[in-house]
Amino acid sequence: MYQTPSPMHGYVPVVVAFWIYLVAAGAVALGAMTFGVSDGGALLAFLFSAVVLLKPFLRVFRRLTPKASHEE
Repeated sequence: MYQTPSPMHGYVPVVVAFWIYLVAAGAVALGAMTFGVSDGGALLAFLFSAVVLLKPFLRVFRRLTPKASHEE
């Protein structure tokens, strides 16, 4: 029905990878809460895991980000 604007083409894999990144960091926080960590501690676990997971996921994000036609 509606066409996707041209600048948005090819970014679906990046968005999916970002959601996987958030779910992984959230799973660490939920796991911490399961073991009896307070809400503040779970938030710190989420932030710490997000920082630790950022290094491997940055490679994934860079590989999945589409290149502009003049960058190929």
